[in-house]
Amino acid sequence: MGNEDLSAVLLEKFSAEQDKYREWLLSQPPEEILNHTYEYTVREDILCTVENGEFPEKMVAALLRGDVSIADIYKDFTKGETDYMNIIRATLESRGNAILRDEFKQRNTPLYPNPVSYASEHDELEAYRASYKANTACKKAIEDAINGNYKDWSLDSKSALAQVSELFSMERITYVLAATVQHKDWDGRLSDTNKAWAKTVPVCEDRNIYAFVVDQAHTGLVDLFVNQVRKELAVPQEERRPSVMEKLKAAPVKNAPKISAHSKGQEL
Repeated sequence: MGNEDLSAVLLEKFSAEQDKYREWLLSQPPEEILNHTYEYTVREDILCTVENGEFPEKMVAALLRGDVSIADIYKDFTKGETDYMNIIRATLESRGNAILRDEFKQRNTPLYPNPVSYASEHDELEAYRASYKANTACKKAIEDAINGNYKDWSLDSKSALAQVSELFSMERITYVLAATVQHKDWDGRLSDTNKAWAKTVPVCEDRNIYAFVVDQAHTGLVDLFVNQVRKELAVPQEERRPSVMEKLKAAPVKNAPKISAHSKGQEL
């Protein structure tokens, strides 16, 4: 019997065993099925490997003579599987570090104060686009923080601001909120005090400014959030509680992105 014939016999043997296992598994309650999902997946991979492995004829013959089952292979596999959890851990760390790098870059993107027309004329479109992207992300973060910290008819504005300030500078938060209040100057749910404050913040007249106007949170709650921001701005910089990001910058972890001299000089 040739190698292809032997491999077909082994595959047929394993397939019959897997069909029987699958039939048994489907007869179990959902909780028991979940307990065996990993084993089922590995067994399917074993089948696939046998089908595509092209093992030497002597090895296939030995497996048949030894009456080896998928269950035997799975048992041996779990004994020798030492890298699997490390791979998962490394994958989690890789994804987490990528997010941290993006957040670090976003938080340290300088606020661009001019409209797109000025940026185009002065070859500064890259800086404009980076700031615009950060502004729209900040707007989304503010909306999420407000909606996520509102419960029982009350807004925990302090927690909401802490959540946003971990990702964005107070300068950018202030800019986005001032643009929002200026855009909604007609809205009576915003206090006159906050409207007057917003007018003191220079916001450029840009056709794209509407993209970062906070509009997916109740305006009355936005007004409360602005109150909290103004309270924070009234506290001297040296007395403000450092954010987690600022603590990380003060004590860099391994593989953390380096802060350039430019970034240090224009901390946001």
